[in-house]
Order: sequence, then structure tokens, then C-alpha cells
Amino acid sequence: VDEIIYPAFTDESNLPKNVNSALSSIRVKGQTTTSTCSPADASIINEYFAQQMRAIVKREVTTVYKDEVDVTRDVAIPVITRCIADFLGFGDQVRNIDNPKAKYSENEIYQHITNCQMFLAYNADETKLLKRRTAFKKSMAFLLKLAKEGNILEASRYALSRTLRGLFKRKPHSRYDMALDSMRVLGRSVADNILDEERDSDKAAAILLLTALDVAYISVLAFTAVLDHLLQEAYDAAKKGSSNFCDWFEIQKLASNNDEKSDAAIEHKVLEAQRRSVRLPFIRKVIKDGITIKPDEADKGRDISVDKGQTIICDI
Repeated sequence: VDEIIYPAFTDESNLPKNVNSALSSIRVKGQTTTSTCSPADASIINEYFAQQMRAIVKREVTTVYKDEVDVTRDVAIPVITRCIADFLGFGDQVRNIDNPKAKYSENEIYQHITNCQMFLAYNADETKLLKRRTAFKKSMAFLLKLAKEGNILEASRYALSRTLRGLFKRKPHSRYDMALDSMRVLGRSVADNILDEERDSDKAAAILLLTALDVAYISVLAFTAVLDHLLQEAYDAAKKGSSNFCDWFEIQKLASNNDEKSDAAIEHKVLEAQRRSVRLPFIRKVIKDGITIKPDEADKGRDISVDKGQTIICDI
């Protein structure tokens, strides 16, 4: 059970009824489950993101004919939005080149994600509290409905009927098709696990949505910060005439190899850039007495004791 939580979770009036019920259910059960991800599964998920990135860049550069691409607005936001939509099970309702008449745009979905995350994680300005709470409630209701009608509904159906319906749909055979379908399948698998513990579909949808929101907004900020760090490093290295030793150019070389060893090397460099560049302050509130925060071994600091009701500003 969490001991340091979003401040918004401490006031029931902030949250939709089914979200309150879901959080209460989680706290009462106090259970955690573990899952494993095989190297093959991780590879498919990585390929999913690679395909989404290629499709978005192709759309922005060759279809929309832009002279320049804004990496946050034109790349990071669309990719993360499509990821969350696929994970929740309504990706087919978000417009793209292949589905231009879909009901929702990427910007519309991402605005709802932002409304939720801004209220939950960064709601420090009291003058904007009521405005943000109103936007949060509307956006939560919107996304909860889509989640419930997406992978929660799919996971709640009997396996046999799902299998029979699948006989009349095209099943992915190639690795390319598997990658395109992987995020939706992952979301349905998570929904299956949630429904094993919580049979109420409203509560299950709330848990699935909160899981998705935990990574959505932060992922865009982290992606932008890492890329900015790498490009700034490349710029500084070029001014010194030592660009050959820059991580950005090394990543370009590794990316052209398309093998597991190079992928691992890229991951290491990106994680290091993330460690050095990403600063994501967020606010949490302590809900129990006698909580002790232990510093990292590298910090060699002393333990910090916090009391119930205290607000903590974390900088990760």
C-alpha cells in the first residue's frame, strides 16, 4: 500500500466515484502482483515504438511537408498518445494516415491526459485548483469511458467467445503485425490481471487508466529532456571540434547496425542521458505516521523522517 501518494487522492471530492472506489479497494486488499517480461516480449514492444516513431516522422516530414519538426509537439506527444490509446484499447478511434475518419484526434486525447496528470502530480498553484479540478474530472470521465469500452470490455468477455470472434478477424502473422498489435495485447493482459482481482468493470477501468496515466505525461517530458541533452552535448562538442566523441553521433552509428548488442548500447547511453538531464519535480503527501525516507547510497546522507500530512516535493 502506498504511504506517499498524490495529494489529490487524499480528498475524495476531487475524484470520480469509481476512482475513489478503486483506490479504496486497492488499499484494503494491499496486494501486489509481479509479472515477467521475456526478452522476446521486450523486443516486440521496442519494435512497436520504433514503428510508431517511423510512421509519425514520415507523416510529419513527407506528408505534411513541414520544413522543421517540433520533437515534442510533432513526435513525442503523438507517439505517447497512440501508445496510451492502444494500451487502453481504443487506438482504432484515434485518427492517423490509415484511419483519417476516426472519432478523435491525437491532440484531443493528449489534452485529456495532460488535464489528469497536471492535477494529480503538479497541482501546486492554489489559484488554479478549482479550474484544474473541473478539467480533471471531465477528462477522467472521458478516458474512463474509453478504457471501460476498450480493453476492460474485451478482457471481461469469455475467452471462448473472444476466440470465436477472432476467427473472423485478421490475425497478425508477421513480426511487423505483432509489433503493431503488441501494445493493445499488453493492455488487455493487464486488464485480465486486474479483473482477476476486481470484477467491477468501473473499478477495473479506473485502475487500468491510473496505470496508464502514471507513465504518459512523464514519458513526454523525459523524452524531450533526453533529446535536448543529447543535442546540446553534440552542439557543444562540435564547437570544440570533438564531435566524433559525442554520444549523439555514436547513437546514430549504433542505430544503423540493427542488432541486439547495438540496441543495448543505445539503451545504456539513453538511460545515462536521462539520469543526467531529467528533472521532474512532483508533489506527494504522507498518509501514515512513522515514515522514513532513506537516501541513495551514493548520497551518503542521513535518513529523513516525515509525519502524516506533510507535503513532499520530489525531484527525480
